Amino acid sequence: MGDLDKAEKYYRLFLDQILSSKLLFDNTYHHNEMIAMLFNDLALVYNARGNFELALKNYQHALDIYLSLEPMNPISNTAIYSNIGNVLIELGDYQKAFKMYNTALELRLLYSSIIQDEPGLAQIYNNIAVCYNQNGQYNRSIENFEKSINIKLKYLPSNHPSLGITYSNLSDLYRANGDYEMALKYCQQALDIHLLVLPKDHIDLATTYNAMANIYIDSGNSIKAKENYEKALEIILNQMLPPHQLLNTIYNNIANIYMNECHYELAIKYYKLALDKIDSSNLTNHAVIYNNLGEIYRKIGNYTEALINHKKALDIRMTLYPSLDHIDLAQSYHNVGIVFCDNGQYDTALDCFKSALDIKEKILNPNHSSIAKTYINMAEIYRKQWNYIESLKYNEKALKIEKQQSPLNNSDLATIYNNIGLTYLDENNFILAMENFQQSLDLKLKSSDSNDLSLSMTYINIATVYSEKSDYTSALAYLQRALNIKLQHLPPNHLEFGLLYNNIGAIYLKAQNFIDACESFKHALGIYLQNPLSNTSEIATIFSNIGALYQLNGEYKLAKENYENSLLYDLKSLPEDHPSIIQTKQQISLIDTLL
Repeated sequence: MGDLDKAEKYYRLFLDQILSSKLLFDNTYHHNEMIAMLFNDLALVYNARGNFELALKNYQHALDIYLSLEPMNPISNTAIYSNIGNVLIELGDYQKAFKMYNTALELRLLYSSIIQDEPGLAQIYNNIAVCYNQNGQYNRSIENFEKSINIKLKYLPSNHPSLGITYSNLSDLYRANGDYEMALKYCQQALDIHLLVLPKDHIDLATTYNAMANIYIDSGNSIKAKENYEKALEIILNQMLPPHQLLNTIYNNIANIYMNECHYELAIKYYKLALDKIDSSNLTNHAVIYNNLGEIYRKIGNYTEALINHKKALDIRMTLYPSLDHIDLAQSYHNVGIVFCDNGQYDTALDCFKSALDIKEKILNPNHSSIAKTYINMAEIYRKQWNYIESLKYNEKALKIEKQQSPLNNSDLATIYNNIGLTYLDENNFILAMENFQQSLDLKLKSSDSNDLSLSMTYINIATVYSEKSDYTSALAYLQRALNIKLQHLPPNHLEFGLLYNNIGAIYLKAQNFIDACESFKHALGIYLQNPLSNTSEIATIFSNIGALYQLNGEYKLAKENYENSLLYDLKSLPEDHPSIIQTKQQISLIDTLL
């Protein structure tokens, strides 16, 4: 029989004897007080076992008896209110727990001359802070954590582990509140304590390094984030115990960094490591990682692997949410739809977006920005199908929703204006295209600095309008703006430069400046071919552009050679009936008639 079983047996036996009057006390007060104490002790046993419902029931019996006693025992009452609050926290009822802790605090402050319990008071403030945190009231939570710390500093050494825990809690709060400077300050204080009092390979150190890395991620410092993730990783990998659950989280976080840095090979490696370390029963995390892998494969143009991984995520989420009413399921339909769209399978993509929309309309407010995002995706499909009326219709639906959000600082609103501009551009309505691109640009400039990376795509689109109007000087000027911004943010061999140099080459080609066009295309091609994870469709586009250059210059043999290279790369990732492949085959046939 375990210790908890023995404790329950003897507490229950003692209680039964008192209730049956086999044990007598000198007065009713002491009799009832002992019954209350035994109910409290039984509750502690059930709490230790994790049987919180039974613990709550016994604490409530104890409280009812304590409240009936005259005179009241403030020490016992304060303790029982705190104990009930602790159980309610375990049951997830933070609102009722908050009331219990507040009652305990009122008693503690009212009878401060009787209750000489500084650690207990510090714990009450700590628990109230936890409740405020769960309710999203971060400032009130911070205020109570700081009260707890100030009390602890009076009776504890400055390196006591209890302070480290509270510093960690405060750090988490400041991070949630977006105050990364204060979050780092308290996280460092927690780390300093852990380094002093814990062995260098203690798992709590790994947890703190991971927390610090998360703060650096949020504040945009991926280098420092990676350093701290690697410190956490080293500690966990040196553990003699089975892999800690944090291992999967850290692998996933490192992979996220590499994905954001476009180091796709390393990102894939770490996502797969994360996948290997997840508990097989943790289907939710499996779905998240398959989703991330799908996104990487899509970015590099490997649509087959992208679809495989996104479908795995979708299948898992359909198992998790059979009632089809969870936002993660909608996200999976969206991701599968994006891959089908990239693959030129527009009808199938549209079906996926409609499935995502059906779920969102069931569970979200009709003016939720996530619904607007689905409208944006559907509008883009219709644009690619040359159904410009439907494209504009769904963009207008999205626009109506986003205008109700924060119009002066809304990246989605800027995206919609950009997409409307693309639709008008496809219709050769250059005036309305430019008008919408300009609105997109104005919104971005209001919400970011003039060198923000997101501005570069808008400059590229404006350049496209000028190019279509044969104003090649203005087009090149805007592409140069885009290039200058990217050079401030990205390494010179980044894949985005490949796309941009290709666009510059296309302008030179239209202006019949074959020398500069050829130089730009080859610069773009060199960037793509150096990266083993380059998008094969984009490589195909560059070969096609070089083919067009040689065709215009009358060098048909070289033109055919480059068109064939274009076809070769497109066939690696696209179906044979894709419009791009059909067009390239037509160009090769045309060249054959000229040779």
